[in-house]
Amino acid sequence: SRTRRVPERWSFLHVMERLEEAFRILARLPTAIGPRGYINSMPVYLYDRGDLNAQMETYELDRMARQRNRVRIPPSPAEIARMEEALRWPTLFLSAAEFHHVARAVNLGSLWAAFDANVDERLKRLKITRRAFNARKLQGLRIIAAELVRRRVPVR
Repeated sequence: SRTRRVPERWSFLHVMERLEEAFRILARLPTAIGPRGYINSMPVYLYDRGDLNAQMETYELDRMARQRNRVRIPPSPAEIARMEEALRWPTLFLSAAEFHHVARAVNLGSLWAAFDANVDERLKRLKITRRAFNARKLQGLRIIAAELVRRRVPVR
């Protein structure tokens, strides 16, 4: 992760960065994996040498080791507070009926940018051109930035 640079005044670029950061933080939050009362009662499978050799040949052993060693760093309380603040902006400032498509473009654009999604493929599924999508997203980001300035929300 890189160090956060906070500008002196709200701009649509800073709003966009904050929304992308909010979606990345949301993905890092711990989630429940099912009912709390159930546990796995199956015994742990023990591999013999032949199994391990076969797994090494097919690179399955490396894949399983990477999967077991994955570390998920939970977000800090300050990050969660910034996330909650940023995720409210589209619904707070773009809730009018005429901004429905604008709010959707802002949310989807930020989500896709946060996870490096294939934007062209997703836009093809939505049947919208990249130019129209970017215009809507930019319009929404500018409205949010203007409202934050108007309401004198401190830049964080």
